[in-house]
Amino acid sequence: MPYIPSQLPRRYFSRHYRLSLSSIAKVSALSAALACTSIVTQAETAPQVAKTAPLVTQNQLQNGDPLQGAWQLQQGKYVDDKGQWHDYADLHLQAIKVLADGYFSFTTIKQAPANKGIAADVPKPEFWAAGAGKYKVTATHYTEFLSINSFGAQQGQAFSFEYRIEKLADKTLLHTKRIEEGELKEVEVWLKQ
Repeated sequence: MPYIPSQLPRRYFSRHYRLSLSSIAKVSALSAALACTSIVTQAETAPQVAKTAPLVTQNQLQNGDPLQGAWQLQQGKYVDDKGQWHDYADLHLQAIKVLADGYFSFTTIKQAPANKGIAADVPKPEFWAAGAGKYKVTATHYTEFLSINSFGAQQGQAFSFEYRIEKLADKTLLHTKRIEEGELKEVEVWLKQ
């Protein structure tokens, strides 16, 4: 029987569950692998992206999807249920997102800085969140349809982002904004690896 993360007890995906870096890498790799297998089928029934802009065709996704690749989180912030903004830098969050062939996977950890003056006293990273599934992209919007996640969202739930690609001399940045019901909820900047 294949290993399916959704069959594990909830405590394995708690925001405060401590994992080693190699464990985090294994979870991320497993999430990406599962997202690309036929085991993950719930996103097929997820709501379709709004038809405000034409979807990029599968052929275009394979031959030039601007989002495709590995991305490292550079900065960001989100608003909580009480309307308070939280900066990712203050939370010491680090994340990697992989987008390939219409599938996405991300893993986020909380890595507190080392204590000053004590090189060996580097706190272990804490697991923060992970998710994987399918995505669709238009010229201005990118929508993730979750198949698996660690934060309690329903399978197939859609998270839509406005995006903008910024090409600089030596790097490519992805700027995203998530808006729900007319309110800005999250802003992120990702660096293409």
